Amino acid sequence: MDQLLSAIAIVSDPTQNRYLQAQAIDYLNTIRTSPEQSWQLALSLFVDTKPDGSKSHNPQIRAFALQIIDDLLNNRRVKHPFI
Repeated sequence: MDQLLSAIAIVSDPTQNRYLQAQAIDYLNTIRTSPEQSWQLALSLFVDTKPDGSKSHNPQIRAFALQIIDDLLNNRRVKHPFI
């Protein structure tokens, strides 16, 4: 999970080295292309809350997590159009 959070932070930071950003993008694309394996982590990142009830992760992390969940649901619709 730490590697995923670091990659999102690197991609979101425009001051980061371009080579490092490219590596982070490649890693995130790998995660994104296999939503069947990463959806549980994505769901955890999206819904995780602090003790006070506020969201644990910033909007960039939650948006990436939501994209993975969306990809999973879209893939299921293609394979099983009535689900």
